[in-house]
Amino acid sequence: MVEVGQSREMCDELENLNKDVKYVELKNGDHYLSIQRNRHRVFAEMDIFLKTHLSSNAPIQTSDTSE
Repeated sequence: MVEVGQSREMCDELENLNKDVKYVELKNGDHYLSIQRNRHRVFAEMDIFLKTHLSSNAPIQTSDTSE
C-alpha cells in the first residue's frame, strides 16, 4: 500500500514541474476499488484523462533521446 502522503507529495512535485496532473483521493479507497462509488469515480476520471490525452487534438509526446 502507498501511504497517502507519498501520493500527495508526488502530485506536488509534478505540479512544481508544470505537469498536467489531477490528484484524486478516494474516501476509504483501496487498490482494488472495492467500494462501488470509488470504482465509478476512478472510471469517470480515467475516461476524462483518455479523452483529453488521446484525442486527435492532443499534442504528440516523444522521447528526447538526444541527451
